[in-house]
Amino acid sequence: MVSLNCRKSIRSKRSSGMTLVEITVTLAMVALAAGAVTKLAAMQSILNRQHEMRLVATLQSQNAAERLRSVAYDEFPGAVSELAKGSVYEGLRFDLSPFETDDVSGLHLQIDAVDPNDSTRVLASEHLWRIQGAEGVSNASE
Repeated sequence: MVSLNCRKSIRSKRSSGMTLVEITVTLAMVALAAGAVTKLAAMQSILNRQHEMRLVATLQSQNAAERLRSVAYDEFPGAVSELAKGSVYEGLRFDLSPFETDDVSGLHLQIDAVDPNDSTRVLASEHLWRIQGAEGVSNASE
């Protein structure tokens, strides 16, 4: 009988040791999973901020193009210049250049919304073409 009790005591010591190892492994797995979730949440926050910046930039450049769409051809360069000076469109870069093909000439305006932290990085672009002698006809894309 004594030897039977001794065997049971040895088994329960081994069993309690295994339980401790199992708990340690489980805690390590939970810590790894929590770290991964935290990293994912931080990355999602960064991506949300970038998306919001790009959305604001797109809306600003589209808004500027819409304001210029109704301006007459002869007044277009002056209107672009005035709009570029306005504080509302501080993050926008306006590039007005003439174009000419075989039978059509006009003006091309590229509006770039730049990253406030890096002025070489363009977040959104809007293009507006004004064809000479074709009032009421304009095209914007991108």
